Amino acid sequence: MNRSGDSRITKRLKIGIDFGTTFSSVSFAIHDWNPNSQQSSTIRLKPQSVQFDSGKSQVKTQIAWHAAKQDYIWGDDVDRRIRDQEIPEEDRIVLLKLGLNEVKDTEKIRRKQADQLSRIPGQPVIADLISVLLARIYNFAKIKIVKICGATAGGSIFDLRDVQCAICVPAIWTPEMNQTMVTAAEKAAIPNPDIVAESEAAAAFIMHEQEAAATNPDQTMLQVSEPRWPHP
Repeated sequence: MNRSGDSRITKRLKIGIDFGTTFSSVSFAIHDWNPNSQQSSTIRLKPQSVQFDSGKSQVKTQIAWHAAKQDYIWGDDVDRRIRDQEIPEEDRIVLLKLGLNEVKDTEKIRRKQADQLSRIPGQPVIADLISVLLARIYNFAKIKIVKICGATAGGSIFDLRDVQCAICVPAIWTPEMNQTMVTAAEKAAIPNPDIVAESEAAAAFIMHEQEAAATNPDQTMLQVSEPRWPHP
């Protein structure tokens, strides 16, 4: 039972992953949630960003196959391995999201990626690498979040039954591209992955900030977007 005495209220852990074209970041928040109430949730832990090894709240969206280790390396570690001449520069795979967008403007990028993928054992497709990179980012974030939140009555904060993860994608993405990202997230063992358009995420943040700051009640925000995916 929680401090209010209402056993229906549970803690929710929400994680947001911005899987960017060049950089990625992760943020999270914990709040009380009552499924039978229409009132706003109580924020237990305000949204904050995960700090990566570089000390920054973002990491390069890049991956490479390390032949000697027979494993993938990711993020800033790719730069270090190239600098130490452990792997060649041409093995650095970037712009992964663009590899899903099969339009004329991305042909050159997709051809280069196809050549790079052909040199990796098993010849994976770009969606496979997105899944690997999502898993590495998510698992790194889990370690950081556990350290920040500490133990709960049930053990790790990730032992909560209600863990949700939202992944930001470009608003112009097609339903097929969104489904590819969901499949990649599920393959990466990310719990309850949901797709959120970047424009929707920005609007939600602004509305949250306005509510928290108790700004002018006469001020109105209009959010214009396509219907949430998936939709009929």
